Amino acid sequence: MNRASAEKLSVMMLRISGMLDDSIAFVRDAESKKDFELYRDQVSRTMASMYLDVLEHIWKEHPNLRPKQMGGSYEVDPAIHEPRFYDIR
Repeated sequence: MNRASAEKLSVMMLRISGMLDDSIAFVRDAESKKDFELYRDQVSRTMASMYLDVLEHIWKEHPNLRPKQMGGSYEVDPAIHEPRFYDIR
C-alpha cells in the first residue's frame, strides 16, 4: 500500500476508535452497569481486532505512521476526533 493511502486509512481508523470510545462513555452514563459492562466488552473486542488486524499491518509496512501514543513518531492531530459524538468530560 502506498504511504498516502496508508496514512489516510490510519487516520480513519483512529477516528473510528475515537467514536467507539465515545459510544462506551455514552453507554456508561446512560445505561445500567450490567449493560455498560457487556457493551464495553463487545466494543473492546472490536477495537482490539481493528488494532491487531488492520492498524498493526499498516504500521508494520509504514512504521513512521505509528502514533506517538502507540510508541511511534507520528503526531496525530487531535482535531481528527472532532466533532465528538459524546462529551466524555
